Amino acid sequence: GYVDAEEVGRIAKFIADVDPRIPYSLLAFHPDFLFFDLPRTSRGHALEAVGAAKSAGLEEVRVGNIHILS
Repeated sequence: GYVDAEEVGRIAKFIADVDPRIPYSLLAFHPDFLFFDLPRTSRGHALEAVGAAKSAGLEEVRVGNIHILS
């Protein structure tokens, strides 16, 4: 994918430094239109990203579009 768990963690740390209660939604990717060469977001990748965001100190982390995870 374009964003890995390490990058999510860095973004989450920035947000958590402002306020750890700020909600953070990670959106699952589905290849439509011009992005057929990229895979869907896997459940494992999404859970890894959620873990990284929570480890960075955020309290309100969720995955949007969870129904399209592969």
